[in-house]
Amino acid sequence: MTPRRTDAFVLRVRAFGEADRVADLLTPDLGRVPALARSARRSRRRFGGVLDYFVRVRAALRPGRGELWRLDDVELVRDYGAVARDLEGADRKVVCVIGDGSMTAGLAFEGLNHAGHLDRDLVVVLNDNEMSISP
Repeated sequence: MTPRRTDAFVLRVRAFGEADRVADLLTPDLGRVPALARSARRSRRRFGGVLDYFVRVRAALRPGRGELWRLDDVELVRDYGAVARDLEGADRKVVCVIGDGSMTAGLAFEGLNHAGHLDRDLVVVLNDNEMSISP
């Protein structure tokens, strides 16, 4: 049977046996799905360290035994790790590097505006190669 590709949000990851992991995924079409990732603890090559909570992925799923699905492949769509660390209460510093081209596009301004409301320490490094910002 060919795997079913779907977007998913990783809610929780836990160890299963010596080498496997079980990831609880939230998908738009299947709902909450527990999925078995074989050899995910032993080798980081197959899943590339992508199986972490608060991560949005594109998953290839096959029906497994009972309610447990089989996770064949996963690719990172978006990492919300900063949100997860905030929920953990971790006290970490944030550094962002912004190119001068992104400053003129406006998206970096939106990010900086949002970061200003987070009440976190933030270091911003502007990579100015004098190509986009002119005096």
